[in-house]
Amino acid sequence: MGNTSGVGNPAAMVESNGPRVIASDRNVYDGSFIRLKNINLGYTFSFKKNMSLRIYATAQNLITITDYPGFDPEVSTFNKDPQRRGIDFGGYPGVQTYSFGVNFNY
Repeated sequence: MGNTSGVGNPAAMVESNGPRVIASDRNVYDGSFIRLKNINLGYTFSFKKNMSLRIYATAQNLITITDYPGFDPEVSTFNKDPQRRGIDFGGYPGVQTYSFGVNFNY
């Protein structure tokens, strides 16, 4: 009692006890990725009498290389529900953050 009209397309089956969905891998994507998550660059200049100047820059979530079609391949929509873990329902991507600073010690 199944729907055999679409050979390559999954379709719902109707049985005597009600509707049932056929499992399919049609929307399963490769979630592999390479990510540069945190980077901190700085340089300290030393002067006379224990004085120093430090200049630094910090970036978070700088770059992600992936073929995943969604916002973020590190899906975290249902982390606390073990039956739906890894399902992407359009969660927001990670925020890119840039910080620059100067520290002066005298």
